[in-house]
Amino acid sequence: MKPSSTPPSSAKRSGRNRPLLFFVVLAVLVVFGGYWYQQRHATTIEETPTHAEADSLKAKNLAAGEAFLAAKAQETGVQTLGAGLLYKVLKSGNGTSPTATSTVKVNYEGRLIDGTIFDSSYRRGEPAEFPVSGVVPGWQVALKAMKPGDVWEVYVPHYMAYGEAGSGSNIPPCSALVFKIELLEVK
Repeated sequence: MKPSSTPPSSAKRSGRNRPLLFFVVLAVLVVFGGYWYQQRHATTIEETPTHAEADSLKAKNLAAGEAFLAAKAQETGVQTLGAGLLYKVLKSGNGTSPTATSTVKVNYEGRLIDGTIFDSSYRRGEPAEFPVSGVVPGWQVALKAMKPGDVWEVYVPHYMAYGEAGSGSNIPPCSALVFKIELLEVK
C-alpha cells in the first residue's frame, strides 16, 4: 500500500475553505482601507465649525471691524470715500486716474486689522497688474480716485472687501481690511 500524505477527505475540506478565506481577507482589506481613507480624508467634528460658531465668528469680526474703522475715521489725515471706505494719503502723485475699464500696475500689501499680512506684492518683489473691474469693490473705489504715483493706506469695510464669506483660510468672514496701495501705472 502506498503511503498518502493527506487523507482525501481533508483535501476536499481545504478546497472548500478557499472561498471563505478569500472573503475573510477581502473583508479585512475593506475595513482597513475604509479606516485609512477616513483618517486621511475625513474632517473630524472638532474641525468643522457649527453654524453657531460660524455666526459667532462673523459677529465678532464685524464688531471688531466697525470699531477699528470708527477709530480710524477719527485720526488726522484719514478721509472718507464712497460708502464707508476710508483712506490716508501717504504720497501724492499726478496724472490721469484709472477708470472701471483700465488696467493698473500696483504694489500693495494687504493686512487684517490685527496687522497680519495676508498678501503682499512687496514680499514677492514684483508689482501686480490687473483690471480695475477685477478687484474687490473697496479697491475699485480707491483706484478710480488715485493718480499714478499715489501711495494710500486704505481701510476697507467687510462689505467692500470679501464680505460674509471671507477668502480662503487667510481672510476670515466679515473682516475689515487694510491695504497699502501704490499706483504705479494706468493702462
